[in-house]
Amino acid sequence: MRLSKAFVAVTPLLATAMGSAIPSLETRQAGWPACQQTLSCTFDQIQSSTMQERLAFVQYMESQWFGPLNSANQFRAIEGVITFFIGKNLGAPNSWISYVDTGIVEAIQRGGAMALGLSTDTGGNPGTTLWRDFFIGMRDGTYTTRQDHDYAWGLAEATATEWSKAQKADVLASAPATQQELNWYQFTVLFRWILRHEPETILLLTPIFLFKADDFVYWLTDVTRSEPTICGSQAAWSISGSFSFTLDSILDFPENVVDLLRAVYDCGSDFFENS
Repeated sequence: MRLSKAFVAVTPLLATAMGSAIPSLETRQAGWPACQQTLSCTFDQIQSSTMQERLAFVQYMESQWFGPLNSANQFRAIEGVITFFIGKNLGAPNSWISYVDTGIVEAIQRGGAMALGLSTDTGGNPGTTLWRDFFIGMRDGTYTTRQDHDYAWGLAEATATEWSKAQKADVLASAPATQQELNWYQFTVLFRWILRHEPETILLLTPIFLFKADDFVYWLTDVTRSEPTICGSQAAWSISGSFSFTLDSILDFPENVVDLLRAVYDCGSDFFENS
């Protein structure tokens, strides 16, 4: 399952766009995109938008709002996932992926608004306050090590994503998740676990990737880059059959997890080997 060291499978995604509409879209999007200007968009407003619009929103927040929080480049990993969705024409409003993604974007927005003193509204998403804490930590220079930073980022992202899946996507989506969508979601679970367990991951992968294990892991978990999450999403999407594991058994790194990470390594090696 090789995805090309030249990033052939990834590069076209950066230029792909898509749009979608659902019944009552105008009603549900009332106030969109004006709400972006005050970081006050609701779950429904974001959920009713296209992935192309969401990508632009994340980039807008980074460039126009998150600079004072020292976070203008902290969500390229999120950009990568949304770029993957656009390239695959995934995530139309009301779809399972749309609901999962909405909780991610909403929590980042609301957490940023709280850190900037613009709002106290969490939107009911438990990831919001964790993102607020992350932003404050970035602003104040609290994260003195890469591991501290990545753990806080991964915890906020995991909390927001898991809430959005369980409370929104699995309940409200127009159709259940497909096997490929579940495979992609499992990659995100793995990604967030690695973010919070980088030293252990390097130790486990050293017999496989030898002296490149640390380069690979720190490239994969670099949230200021979009390529790692594009590569990971592509690799998970390409799996034949199901991809699953339990966090209880992950320290054994099952064969299917190793195979996925090999594919991500092949996809991204041009980036981290030459950086």
